[in-house]
Amino acid sequence: MAQAIRKAAMLIVLITLVSFMTGCGTTVPSGGRGVYFNWRAGTDVTTIYGEGWHWIAPWNRMYIYDVRIKDQQEKLSILTQDQLNISTDLSIRKSDLAITKFSFDRLFATKPVT
Repeated sequence: MAQAIRKAAMLIVLITLVSFMTGCGTTVPSGGRGVYFNWRAGTDVTTIYGEGWHWIAPWNRMYIYDVRIKDQQEKLSILTQDQLNISTDLSIRKSDLAITKFSFDRLFATKPVT
């Protein structure tokens, strides 16, 4: 009887441990950066997490941002005042969000940054 209770307790501990550990991590994909959000203290803007696996508590979150430079190509056809058609190709290189310590310091500064 005592062995059955011990085995059941070990099984419950094992299941709890496995379920707790599966929710305790997040992977930041390549080309991404992570920002850690603690439910008590808020967003940690001093630390930017790079690519790879990072351990976090299951009640906290890691917000993932794609910081790769993207290329968008457009074809423009413009009519001038003297009714001539001008066609051109436009290529725009952009990054949706450049997450660096400098940009976060400027974004969340409590005093003006010069």
